[in-house]
Amino acid sequence: MRHQKLKEWIPLLAYDELDDDQKYLLEKHLAQCADCRQQLEEVREIQQVAGTAGEPTDALLEEARRELRIGLRHQPGQRWGWFSNWNIGWLVPSLQTAAIGIICLAVGLVVGSVVYRQPAGVGPSITSPVGVQLPVSPGNISIGNIRFIDADTSDGNVEFTYEATRPVHIKGSVNDPAVQDLLTVALTEGQNPGVRLRAVNVLSTDQLKQPDDAVKGALITALKMDENNGVRKQALTALQNFPFDNQVRDALLFVLNNDTNPAMRIAAIDAIRTERYRDPEVLRVLEDKMHTDGNEYIRFRSRAVVQEARQQ
Repeated sequence: MRHQKLKEWIPLLAYDELDDDQKYLLEKHLAQCADCRQQLEEVREIQQVAGTAGEPTDALLEEARRELRIGLRHQPGQRWGWFSNWNIGWLVPSLQTAAIGIICLAVGLVVGSVVYRQPAGVGPSITSPVGVQLPVSPGNISIGNIRFIDADTSDGNVEFTYEATRPVHIKGSVNDPAVQDLLTVALTEGQNPGVRLRAVNVLSTDQLKQPDDAVKGALITALKMDENNGVRKQALTALQNFPFDNQVRDALLFVLNNDTNPAMRIAAIDAIRTERYRDPEVLRVLEDKMHTDGNEYIRFRSRAVVQEARQQ
């Protein structure tokens, strides 16, 4: 799954709002990502602070209102003009409302900065020493997202940050571990569904001789979580090149239980049917689907596989 999506789940994990599968995927990611673990700790600290913030007492609220009324009546030099006789009490918020609003605003700002902040070690800021001339022609470097820190040129200087990206050309065997690593990143973190689809197509090629566990993990993540039907379908196809172990089995059962696309659930049944479909957990899920699935053909296919397994 894309790293940004997993980061957005961190507050939901802290407030126990994730289902079991989402929690499993995020906890697996947290075990490998120090930056996300730190963000989870920060969110939990915010939880603790927000939970211990007390509310003002009724006596304190009443005293604050009384002093506010006195101050408004006796403020020197205040002239209200033609609306001085109006009742403006409805314009003045209660201290309790203001306190709660401030707390909510502070929590929201901190949580937002935790979830959407730039990952450590990656950022747009490029610092150049004073007197070093920046290149006028960046060549094939793409410059963008300029942010001015100091645009006052009265002292002859200007300060700003920018993002610079340079394309990198890669050519190599699909069995090269470095190439596979880049393809798994493209599959799980690419923003463009076309890029993710091309990446998963390469990872499912017959030329891939020794796909490693990282490739399998990326395919399972795409199969479970990718928003594009074509990417999920190709990831399912690619996983059939791996031994039918518990990870692959659980991924297929996840699709069968959770994917909203009937074609994906049918493809999962077909993949199970060609493998060890006599696995007790597989049969249990198929027996459930033959009665409960909303698609008539899926109920029929599940029943056929169960009956075939019982005859073995």
